[in-house]
Amino acid sequence: MESSDRSWTFDGFSSPNFTPVPDEFFDHVAPRLNGGEVKLALYMIRRTYGFKKDNDNISLSQMLKGIVRLDGKRLDHGVGISKEPLIRALKSLEQKNVIYRVKQWDARGACVATNYRLNVKDYTPGLESNQGVSGPQRGPGLESNQGVVQKPTGGLVGNPTT
Repeated sequence: MESSDRSWTFDGFSSPNFTPVPDEFFDHVAPRLNGGEVKLALYMIRRTYGFKKDNDNISLSQMLKGIVRLDGKRLDHGVGISKEPLIRALKSLEQKNVIYRVKQWDARGACVATNYRLNVKDYTPGLESNQGVSGPQRGPGLESNQGVVQKPTGGLVGNPTT
């Protein structure tokens, strides 16, 4: 959904349900980000903390087009920015240490959705223990993503266009 859609109006919130957003995001991070970076950071917060996860595998397609379940129900409309600004925002949020991302490959070496997490002070990059990165899930509400492994030669930075 593009922000230029001037015919769209909001019908209202259906119920009080919440995604926890760290206060530091509003107080210290958001004022230093541009609009695309804020949209992307909030999308990642929703896809992680909103679903009670520390991290999530999110494809570029999901960020661009949103997520539609197999039954046809639309979960979201994506970040709301086009591909080039989205890629710039991904790189920028990573350079600013707002997010960590880990490129992943399946057992055949094919690229799969990248794993994203917010930079949380007690988290050490490379020691992933959930959401399909080198091992089973740990913690409440986390599901295993078997068959997804980190490429041994890959680091934290990957090409978001592949």
